[in-house]
Amino acid sequence: SESKGANIYIANIPRSFGEEELGAHFRQFGEIIQVRLLRDKSTNESKGVGFVYYTKRSEAAAALEAMNGKTLLKGYPALSIKFADINARKGRAPYQIQVQTNLRYPTPGSNPYGGGPHGPMRSTNTRMRFNPMSGNYSPGVGGGGGGGGDMGGQILFVYNIGYDAEEKTLWQLFAPLGTVTKVNVIMDHVRNQCKGYGFVTMKHLHEAEGAILALNGAMYNNRRLSVSFKS
Repeated sequence: SESKGANIYIANIPRSFGEEELGAHFRQFGEIIQVRLLRDKSTNESKGVGFVYYTKRSEAAAALEAMNGKTLLKGYPALSIKFADINARKGRAPYQIQVQTNLRYPTPGSNPYGGGPHGPMRSTNTRMRFNPMSGNYSPGVGGGGGGGGDMGGQILFVYNIGYDAEEKTLWQLFAPLGTVTKVNVIMDHVRNQCKGYGFVTMKHLHEAEGAILALNGAMYNNRRLSVSFKS
């Protein structure tokens, strides 16, 4: 139906904006059913991410086309907008990160699992870390453990990425959603392949929360990703 896929996810919303103010910028593209901002449970302050639900998918597409990359307030980063509620089992994905070929966003709140690999595999006996600043790989420090917080930031656990995923895979998945400071794919050195999970460190809490909203439950090369804060 026309209403399917008519929900857009918006990041980098000015924190001073309420639902009404955000809606005012998006009402020109069609009839809005709901505007929802994610808020801090204790302070009720906006986290700078939210959703706009339209009655028609064509309206949501028009809003995404016109507003993605626009700045609402001087000094704020440009808006990052994606389709949010996609039925991952039917039809093609309306939104795909450019560097990937099969990343589909789920209905918010869904968290089932699936399976299927991605890749070319990077042959190495050392756990490699991809440095997003330089574009280079460098040997990881230490054994096969977790994501580490030596640079600060928010550490996310990313599961079901496939056995031939590499550090670059995680960088490409998460970089469009915020500032990534480190990625770490956990390797099985006996089989010389990824164990199917890794860790991503994002600089800001609201970006990490936005990445969970966007990627947790998303279909990635026929696997359903699981993304959560590292416990």
